[in-house]
Amino acid sequence: MRISTIIEWPKIKRYVSLGFSGLIIGIGIWICSILMGSPEHLWNLLDVHYEMRRIYPVPLLSVMGQNPFMDKIICLLNYSILRKCILGMFVPGLLNLAMPAIIFRYMLLGALIPIIILDAPFILLLMLPPLILDVLGLSMAAAAGEGIGRAWLLPRRTYGDVGRIEALKIGAANSLPLMLKAILIFVLSSILEALLGYVTPPFLS
Repeated sequence: MRISTIIEWPKIKRYVSLGFSGLIIGIGIWICSILMGSPEHLWNLLDVHYEMRRIYPVPLLSVMGQNPFMDKIICLLNYSILRKCILGMFVPGLLNLAMPAIIFRYMLLGALIPIIILDAPFILLLMLPPLILDVLGLSMAAAAGEGIGRAWLLPRRTYGDVGRIEALKIGAANSLPLMLKAILIFVLSSILEALLGYVTPPFLS
């Protein structure tokens, strides 16, 4: 079976493209702040945003060091699956807001990546594998949420001459397997980040 079939590429490719577009926009915002001579204002805004929402901009950075493996896993699973995947992307998808949500998330990360690179260049190499899984997982969650959301909000436009409840059943049957794949990806991503957390200090020393 091809990888594109397993990850249901036709359903998620639009969201993957939006995620990478958000990264590019964020990097562009950082470049503009440098050209304007006020990068510290951007850094302050990012700090305020992440502090107010109490989220980790880069989960890998939050689990660096020799903390117990299970503590890292619990921390990462709580953030990645509950707060990022379900609340951060699936729920907005139910309201047909997944596209702006995914652009905004990766725009913020794109603005933060150059700052991380300047402080610790080698960390980008460690961030890439989890970042790829992150984009795939969130794209799946976005597609799953919007699949159910459109079935409920726009049943006839989505599935033709069917009632709202019937459309919701079809939407859930099509979308929930994709959501389960997203959760599985974030489980794998959390394990990977927990392991990478042990090898980051030598790079940063």
